[in-house]
Amino acid sequence: GGGPGSSESSSQSLVSRGSRSSEVTGSVLGRFTRVLGGGGRAAMLAEIRLISKLRHPNITTVMGAVLEKGNEMLVMELMENGSLRDLLSNETVAIEGELLHPIVKDICQGMRFLHSATPPIVHGDLKAANVLVDSTMRAKVADFGLSTRRRARVQDGSPFWMAPELLVAKGGFTTQSDVYAYGITLFEIFSREYP
Repeated sequence: GGGPGSSESSSQSLVSRGSRSSEVTGSVLGRFTRVLGGGGRAAMLAEIRLISKLRHPNITTVMGAVLEKGNEMLVMELMENGSLRDLLSNETVAIEGELLHPIVKDICQGMRFLHSATPPIVHGDLKAANVLVDSTMRAKVADFGLSTRRRARVQDGSPFWMAPELLVAKGGFTTQSDVYAYGITLFEIFSREYP
C-alpha cells in the first residue's frame, strides 16, 4: 500500500466496546490510514470532516473514521490493485501504453479537483505510492490532507518529489509544488524507476 501508517485489512469480526460506544460485529475490508494531528484535536476533527465530504472519481473515498484518542484513523475504500508504486515495481504486471495514459489522466483530474476546492487542498506528498489503483485499473489520489499542518513542514515530505524551492526556502507546500511532484510522478510512471 501507501506510506507508513497505511494498511489494507480485513477482519472476520470486529468488536469494539467502550464507555461511549456500543458493540459492533461485522466484516471490515478497506484501507486504514493513521491521521497525524499537528494542530490539536479540534483542528484534526475539522480536517477529517472536510475530507470525508469530498467526492470525485479520482480521489479515494473516506468511508469512515476511528476517533479513539491517540489512534485516529481514516477508513478509506479498498483499492484492489494497491498502490501504483507497487504495480510499477512488479515486473510481471504489464503497465504501459493504453493503461498508462488513463492512469496519468486520472491522477491529473484528482489533483485538479483538490486544487479547485475553496480553499485549495494541497497534497504535499504526491508520488506513485500515494496513488491507488482499483480492479478496473482506474487511479485515485490518496493520502491527501492527512494533516495539512504536518505536511506544511518540508522535512516531512518526500525529497525526490519536492520542488527545488522547497529544499532551500522556509515556505510550505503549495499547489505549484504539487504540480512539480506530478511531473516527478510522471517520470516515475514512465520509467518505472524511483527518481
